[in-house]
Amino acid sequence: MRFDSSGAVQQEVRRTLGLDPRMIRFSVVKMGEKLGEIKDVEGRIQWNDRQRLQDEI
Repeated sequence: MRFDSSGAVQQEVRRTLGLDPRMIRFSVVKMGEKLGEIKDVEGRIQWNDRQRLQDEI
């Protein structure tokens, strides 16, 4: 999940994830100082690639 938020919101996200018993592990990684620096970062989640799954069928 990518998100841009204030420090207080990030702390709340971490607290909420830490309280969820279904959550085994999580981490928060800072990708840049400003949204403009990270807005074009590409990425694909292979295990959630619906088009790839449809192509395999």
